[in-house]
Amino acid sequence: INSSSTTSKTTIQRAITLVRERYEVNRLQFGCWHESTLDALRELIFLYKRLDSAETHATIVKLLQISVLEVITKETLSSRLHSSAIALASIYAAVKLFEHGEELLRQLQCIIIAKNTSFNKEFGLKLDHQVERQSYVFLVTFRETLRGTSSVCYSEMMADLLAETILYESLTQYIDQGADFETIVTHGARLRFFLATRKREYQLKLLDDQLYEIFSTKWISSLKLQKTTTFAFYICVFEELGGQPRGVSISHAACIASNNAVKVLLHQGSFQEAYELAACAFHFIVSQRALYDSQNIGHGFKLSLSMAGRGVGRSPDKKLVALMLKLSQDIIRHVLDACKLSEINFAQLKIEDLNGLVGLFGDQHNFEDLEWLLAQLWNSREVQKTWSQDTIISIGRSLVQARFSYGHHSSAIHLCEDISYNLRWARGYLDAVTLDMYTLLSSLYSSADRHREAMGLHEDILRYTLSDDDEDGEEKIQGCDRPLTARKHLELLKRTYQRLGSWDKSPATYKELFVHLVQAFGSDKLGIEPIEKWSNKSADAMGTYVAPKAWEIANVKVGKRDPRRELIRLSSTWGVPCGWGMNDMSKEGVVY
Repeated sequence: INSSSTTSKTTIQRAITLVRERYEVNRLQFGCWHESTLDALRELIFLYKRLDSAETHATIVKLLQISVLEVITKETLSSRLHSSAIALASIYAAVKLFEHGEELLRQLQCIIIAKNTSFNKEFGLKLDHQVERQSYVFLVTFRETLRGTSSVCYSEMMADLLAETILYESLTQYIDQGADFETIVTHGARLRFFLATRKREYQLKLLDDQLYEIFSTKWISSLKLQKTTTFAFYICVFEELGGQPRGVSISHAACIASNNAVKVLLHQGSFQEAYELAACAFHFIVSQRALYDSQNIGHGFKLSLSMAGRGVGRSPDKKLVALMLKLSQDIIRHVLDACKLSEINFAQLKIEDLNGLVGLFGDQHNFEDLEWLLAQLWNSREVQKTWSQDTIISIGRSLVQARFSYGHHSSAIHLCEDISYNLRWARGYLDAVTLDMYTLLSSLYSSADRHREAMGLHEDILRYTLSDDDEDGEEKIQGCDRPLTARKHLELLKRTYQRLGSWDKSPATYKELFVHLVQAFGSDKLGIEPIEKWSNKSADAMGTYVAPKAWEIANVKVGKRDPRRELIRLSSTWGVPCGWGMNDMSKEGVVY
């Protein structure tokens, strides 16, 4: 019968009856683990295999399963568990039931290690006795033999089983003792990480059901969000927490995990999902007061940046974009409150990070916080040794714009006058940076209906294009093209005249100035009709203040100061009475 020769079905069935009787006798007389018992089982399995039917296949699976269960529930000696595991695994391998063997192992580990009776019903297995840790010898040896791996893996497999057992026992103990939620969640996250890295999918699913119930009941059940969102938040937090060293709080893990998960969704174009996950994370972070821990502030800031669409794609859905911007504002408001309470000095941050924060406030049209931040930076300029002069000037310019955008027109104009005056003395009237600041000042004057002052400013710039008073006296000074500058400010002068409806001085003064400009640069380069033909009505928007579309601190570079271009506030001012603005110098005077 055991040969490869052809044997009738009837003969095989008779042989099965005889071998089965011998197997049962040996099993009762010597025990399920004994070599003679397992030899009889092996012969019996081979006979069933010869019949090669679905019915006999099911019988083989059932017989082997019963034998495995009997061994691990009744035998406690390691040597017997070891030898029987080798014998049974060899039978599985001989009849090509590798997958069945692996699946049985997986099910047994769920039952034995997790000590969860629900697995019994799920898998259709019934363990009549409590299985102790000695059975791990059987489990490891069985897997090693079934896979045909070297004995060098034995210690690793055993350590793995023991580690999993300790993790399960710790979690169960803390739950039974009613430990605090943070402790339960932390131990649950470690177990979850262990199972996930070993691809224990079924155990992982059951554990997720248990932990999610604990997590959501405590922290997120009050949120009116879909379970898919809250469960996604749970997953990302527990994945992060499980992989972190001991001592990391769940709130810190949530800050890290939510940032990473939201960015992934945004890069995938899943904007709705990203928004919902960020909203869930924000509510959790606030409930845990996580932002009042300094290590989490940066993560809060980054989450706000993501919701504002900075550094990532933006949704084509305008309503969703509005919701995301609103959430971004809410997040950064809590971040700032935490920063102020913790007395964090923003001036100590990297200029690149500050640039991102300025851009974020600008995107949100959050001019209140934008003004506050820029004022903090501006007031710290004297102690900044690594900021370049261009960076400091850019901060001042941005502060002017933020104040004006927020409706603080007088203080914005006041500061812009101070900066412009000092740039004039330090760099020259026709320096490109000086002219840019004066152009900004003129737009503030125009938007604040201070047209006479705007007119006077444009007149002075035009006269300086004709003058050699600047120390260089060249046609181009620090990037200034005099004809082009004259043309620009003639256009701006024209708009100011139209807004005011008349000239601030006698018309002859401006006509004479125009003649001198034509003589110096030619009418073609000026490109504008004579003053006599200017209408004093219907000015367009040219020359009025327009808030930047993209807010940033320009020239974000560091470098040494150039003492030859330091700006010192003098006792006299240009265009205003002596002493103007001196009372405010402790805060806003330009002393670089």
